[in-house]
Parts: sequence; structure tokens; C-alpha cells
Amino acid sequence: MTTDDAAAPGWLVLLDIDGTLVWRASKAHAQAVVAAIHEVHGPVELRPVDAAGMTDRRIVRAMLRGAGIDDAAIDADMDRILPIAPGR
Repeated sequence: MTTDDAAAPGWLVLLDIDGTLVWRASKAHAQAVVAAIHEVHGPVELRPVDAAGMTDRRIVRAMLRGAGIDDAAIDADMDRILPIAPGR
């Protein structure tokens, strides 16, 4: 690499595949995630989370932590919750 290469402008391309970084997730998607959590964990009291830019996995974890569920229980059920939401 020469000093000229180091000073050359570069490009950074960011992809927002599902639109959640630029736009909020749809209401239907949020309802599907909540329904999937209730299907696996029963009628737990969930609080809203600011989910902008978060993956479904992080959203589910934040919601369940807010409901007082410990990480071990969340980890044990995560792979059951995530496949349910897209099918709703």
C-alpha cells in the first residue's frame, strides 16, 4: 500500500435487508413475535422495547428479560420461538 492508496476515498456500503434499520418493523411482525413468545412461554406480561435495528433474537431476549425471565430459560426456548414468528 502506498501513501496515495491510504488517502484515497473509499466506499462503505450498508445493507438493510429487512428494512428495520431505516423503517420500523411492521405491526404485524411485532404481533407475530409477541404471539410466538406467548405460545412458548404462556401469558407472560411483556413490555414494549425499542426494537429499531435489533434482530428478532435480541428483541425476544429484551422482551423476556423485561418480563423477569432469566437468560437460561430464554436460551433454552429461543430456538422454539424464532421459527414460529415468521409463520404467523
